[in-house]
Amino acid sequence: MNPYLYYGGAVLVGFLTSILSGALGVGGAILTTPALRLILNSPATIALGTTLPATIPTALSGAYRYWKQGLVDFRIFGFSALFGIAGSLIGSYATRFFSGTVMMIFTAGFLLLVALNMFWKQTVQTKTARALHVHWWQISLIGLAAGLLSGFLGIGGGILMVPAYLLILQMPVKICLGTSLLVISVIAIPGTIVHGMLGHIDWWLALALSILTFPGATLGAKLALRTRDQKLIRAFAILLFLVSIFFAYREINGLF
Repeated sequence: MNPYLYYGGAVLVGFLTSILSGALGVGGAILTTPALRLILNSPATIALGTTLPATIPTALSGAYRYWKQGLVDFRIFGFSALFGIAGSLIGSYATRFFSGTVMMIFTAGFLLLVALNMFWKQTVQTKTARALHVHWWQISLIGLAAGLLSGFLGIGGGILMVPAYLLILQMPVKICLGTSLLVISVIAIPGTIVHGMLGHIDWWLALALSILTFPGATLGAKLALRTRDQKLIRAFAILLFLVSIFFAYREINGLF
């Protein structure tokens, strides 16, 4: 592919996925990884690893917007980030024992599960911030699991944290989103280091993905703060479902 089209396409992909990141509390890599594979035809390991460094500025930009509105729970953030770092290191190192195609199929499977979760959680009753009482071990396990996913699949971990915060901890939806983004910005760092050491990161591609993340994530967060949660969740769930089916078909078809 022409390098101008390749990196120009990466800038556009980064901008669009950062909008969804800010709106739905995910790192953006959940769509960036399949976009790099399906649109730019990037190698599987590069599509996984390169999304992590690009996730950091995206998540920080969105988290800042939520923090200004008082929608970040720093207690939840602390425990989630601490155990998420450990999980990210383990998950990143585990990628050396699996092929890129296998990891891509795992990614497609999680996309489908998240889509179904998002349809389901629209009816969940949440507690107010004052009424929220949770155990540290619950938060820690959520952070550890999100870190494992982040490192292993090259994603931010928000696809697990947001549903877990909502379904298990019963946190208010927008606090779920803001807290998840701040955790993602931290747990993506160790994963970036390990994937970089394993040669899974194209740093020029990561830069292209990051160029427009600040305006994209800021725009996404603004839209989320003004829009009913159910509408955003429903639209994103449909998108994830369609992408997961097509993405899984392409990767599995490539095995034969």
